[in-house]
Amino acid sequence: MTVREAALRYIAEGYRPIPIFGVDSRGRCRCGNPSCKERDAGKHCPPDREERWKDGEIFSAAVFNEENNVALAMGPQGRGAWLVALDGDGPFDWRLLGSLPPTLEAKSPR
Repeated sequence: MTVREAALRYIAEGYRPIPIFGVDSRGRCRCGNPSCKERDAGKHCPPDREERWKDGEIFSAAVFNEENNVALAMGPQGRGAWLVALDGDGPFDWRLLGSLPPTLEAKSPR
């Protein structure tokens, strides 16, 4: 699905998707800041949007395009649940975390 379709689906599910910078074909952040570290590429949002999502704003799917990535606001969601993202880079023994509940998982290309 497209980025916009994904945002619409998250909104319909009661989550708060946040538009963040995407990456270009070389894996560099689209923010344009030369001091942006490689590890932060595509993982932060423009300052104006950051202030808005921290204030609880729900973004319309219209602000999402194929140059964005989609993040989800952490914390209590519409149904009172918490969203927790575990982001492991490189080899990692997930058994070290103990027993985790069944959940969705995805592998990123990098």
